[in-house]
Amino acid sequence: MNSKKGVISIILLCLFLSLNAQEYVDEKYYLLDSLDLSSTSSKEKKLLESSLKEYHSSSHDTLKLKAISHLVENSWDNKIWPRYNAWVYYFTKKKLGDLVGTYYQKELSLVDEQLLLYYANAINNFGIVQSEIGDLPKALEYYFISLGIREHVKDDLGTSETYNNIGSVYSTLDNSEKSLENYEKAKTIAEKVNDNDLMAVVLSNIGILYKITGKTDKA
Repeated sequence: MNSKKGVISIILLCLFLSLNAQEYVDEKYYLLDSLDLSSTSSKEKKLLESSLKEYHSSSHDTLKLKAISHLVENSWDNKIWPRYNAWVYYFTKKKLGDLVGTYYQKELSLVDEQLLLYYANAINNFGIVQSEIGDLPKALEYYFISLGIREHVKDDLGTSETYNNIGSVYSTLDNSEKSLENYEKAKTIAEKVNDNDLMAVVLSNIGILYKITGKTDKA
């Protein structure tokens, strides 16, 4: 009886210490509620702090978005970047208002192109998250939405990136024909904008696709 009480006391103490070890941050400054940084690396914290400092010192929406998007694109912490990516999505969606979903029917001059770009980036990242957790149909849904916007605003680099992501999903789905089709579109655009980093990724993916389909010479 006393032994059980002792075990329960230890469990409660560990739970208490665990709860108190969590490092929740100020929602107003960090833009998110219940953000726990207790297990976040010093490198990630440094990136977070510099991005938020830039955000709070900026007065223009696009500069604020640039700061948070920098955080999203450079963070590797899955507790941090997906939540800030969602923040970018809701921030841009609110700013775009009724134009969301009907941008293609409007004159481009009536739409804030920068907001649309950040909106498309956030949706593309939603696709990445869904792909990582294995929901490939949902990933494709997000990628195609992002692709439509990126093509509309002539974001060549973003368009190439999304075609590459779509190709990766089709490869996972064992649809080598559609996978190669999208990889080739990504390669053509990467060549056009002369982006060697993106070209390297696309060529690598094409090589992997050829290898798994038995075309080792092409691979």
